Amino acid sequence: MKLIILFALISYAFGDTGLVGDSTWDEIVDQAIDAARSDIIDNHYDIIHLPDIDETLHQKVLGINLTIPLKIEGAELWNISSVSRREPVTILQDDVSGNITILTSFGLDKFILNCSHLHFHVFALNVSGTMHAKCSSNELQFSISLITDKQDNCKAHINWARITKFQEFFLQLHPLNEANFFAQQILSFILNLFPKK
Repeated sequence: MKLIILFALISYAFGDTGLVGDSTWDEIVDQAIDAARSDIIDNHYDIIHLPDIDETLHQKVLGINLTIPLKIEGAELWNISSVSRREPVTILQDDVSGNITILTSFGLDKFILNCSHLHFHVFALNVSGTMHAKCSSNELQFSISLITDKQDNCKAHINWARITKFQEFFLQLHPLNEANFFAQQILSFILNLFPKK
């Protein structure tokens, strides 16, 4: 919320700006991240509890239709306070409406995903246990518009978001039986194939 308010105030200060991509915005976003980091730590929000998943995935791999039952319980994303900006900030502003669009990317310096129960079944592979995952090179690029109405109320709208980097991924499954070991190796390999920028 602090980030949105900060951008809204600055957008009025730079009312005639069409495109801004200088280091001033980088500093502003970095300061907003620092303020948010303090709130995250002070309010014990450094761990995000993710919703449980109980789905059946239908995926086509190498021309073969696969049906994969997937169950994930007790998943947690750790170290949210390790967020940092990964690329320069670009600001686009509509001179008529005053609305601004922000484009940048964030990543977690200490990305950790823990899961108390993971279960999936594919072919003859029946995987079940706990999961611990780390990813030391990650980046989420996004575009947010701050839209001001006639009553000067400001609302944030996420235009799009995409993962642009997901490398150096390490995965552990426990107990380390044959199925879990095999799945651990395959999943780590597949996740590390994510294209680099």
